Amino acid sequence: EVELTATDNCDGDITVGPTSVTTEGACANDFTIVRTWTFVDICGNTSSVSQTITVKDETAPVAPNPPANVTVSCASDVPAEVELTATDNCDGDITVGPTSVTTEGACANDFTIVRTWTFVDICGNTSSVSQTITVKDEIAPVAPNPPADVTVSCASDVPAEVELTATDNCDGDITVGPTSVTTEGACANDFTIVRMWTFVDICGNTSSVSQTITVKDETAPVAPNPPADVRVSCASDVPAEVELTATDNCDGDITVGPTSVTTEGACANDFTIVRTWTFVDICGNTSSVSQTIKVKDEIAPVAP
Repeated sequence: EVELTATDNCDGDITVGPTSVTTEGACANDFTIVRTWTFVDICGNTSSVSQTITVKDETAPVAPNPPANVTVSCASDVPAEVELTATDNCDGDITVGPTSVTTEGACANDFTIVRTWTFVDICGNTSSVSQTITVKDEIAPVAPNPPADVTVSCASDVPAEVELTATDNCDGDITVGPTSVTTEGACANDFTIVRMWTFVDICGNTSSVSQTITVKDETAPVAPNPPADVRVSCASDVPAEVELTATDNCDGDITVGPTSVTTEGACANDFTIVRTWTFVDICGNTSSVSQTIKVKDEIAPVAP
């Protein structure tokens, strides 16, 4: 408040009676002051002047910069909420009202958080800043190395399917979908199996590995030793044909095709027989052995 002085037409002191009337508003920085200076001369004549001071805080706090918007892959990567402080043109506490609004997506690692800090001064003036945090898992699980491709001879040699486990960038179960596709060949020991392991995280990101197993029996049966070659004098001395059995590297019946080829000579007791046993497994692999029987009568009759 300032001191004011009046002038008068006559000599004598002039008294000054300053008064103030305050009208309160809604807050500590919302009110009106009317200051009145009344001047009285020695004869009681008066005059007055007034000043009106209006206090009205309509300026919002100056908000700080919010944390930068971020995009992360996993819910576990969401940054912690920070404390922010604003400044105001007037004295008085500034209240901070942080809020978070989450918009869910398709999975536990697919959502958006909007964090808003609202600053309110003592007269209710507000300002706010926001940070958007986007969580979006688009990274597939890291698949392990599959079993090595293998080639075997027999269906019985196909290795058992193994269990594989992948790792993921985010928490959550990984499902494994093993599948097998078999392409048949010419026989029971001729086919291809493609085993595939597909790994799926909780947001549907996938990776896969595969193993190819080739089954191809190209090994002939192991033939037995044939009967020894023989030489006889007479057709009646030709030995009977024997049954022979082979062994095979794979399961399955072995068929035996015995054949005989006779080469005739000069007489009924002069010829050669070649007996051949051919062994065939279920994939058509073959082996064979032979026996040669020579019939040659070179003995003269026994004269009486």
